This record gives sequence, C-alpha cells and structure tokens, in this order.
Amino acid sequence: MNTISNFGGTWPQIFVLRSVDFFSNAICEITSTGTELKDYDCSGDEGRTACLKNGGECIYIRDGYYITSILCFVIGVIIFVFHVRKQIPQLEQFSKSHWRVSNGL
Repeated sequence: MNTISNFGGTWPQIFVLRSVDFFSNAICEITSTGTELKDYDCSGDEGRTACLKNGGECIYIRDGYYITSILCFVIGVIIFVFHVRKQIPQLEQFSKSHWRVSNGL
C-alpha cells in the first residue's frame, strides 16, 4: 500500500515540472564588449545550458510556476466537486469496525 501511495505522489511531478517549463518564457542576454546583445530562448534545459556556457544570464519574462499552480488548483477543485464530494457520504456510512485493522491472530 505504501508503494502505491508513493507512486501516486511521485508520477504527477513529471507533468507538473514539464508544465512549468512549458509555460515559462525566458530569454538569455549575452553582452560581449559592452554593446553587443544576443538573445536566445532560455526556457528549457538545453537553452539554459547553452546560455550559461556562453556567459549569459537567463532573464524570466513569465514564470510558469504561477500558471501551473493555478491550473493544478483548478483541476483539484474539479476533481473534488465531481468525484470526491460524492464519495464522502458513502464512506461516512461505514461503521467504525470497517475502518479498524485486525491482526488476524
């Protein structure tokens, strides 16, 4: 049971972290010789690595964390309203003996 619980809490992280990168918008500013400016997309890992290798700095225009947080909150509310809320009265009907664990001895 614990393994299933750990898996259920771990696999959504893949989608959440990918969505943060997807909704982020960042540019890489590289200034060489004081006047030259080159812009690169710095939202993903590849662009961020290339930017840092060239001595640049990633500047975030839009951080995807906040958009992802709002999206996850809305999905959570929808799941609660349409699924969990209906299950609560059914679970409350069980007696306390159904919730207790017997050791089988």
